[in-house]
Amino acid sequence: MAELRVEFSDQELRALEAAARDAGVPTEEYVRDASLRERTRRTFLATAVAFYDENVAEFDQAFPEEAPGTRAA
Repeated sequence: MAELRVEFSDQELRALEAAARDAGVPTEEYVRDASLRERTRRTFLATAVAFYDENVAEFDQAFPEEAPGTRAA
């Protein structure tokens, strides 16, 4: 398995270790999983934005009361 060395400040490392403890997993597993979750989150977000951009006009037409700028303040 390939390895990657990443340096953290003492404060960052303490925060990661605490988060890993809270999650009940080793620090290495926590860091690996967090990086993969971030990749998944970014992919999901990009897909959601693209879907919105492609369908916003249709949604605005179907639900005009929910369209941006139409709600009463």
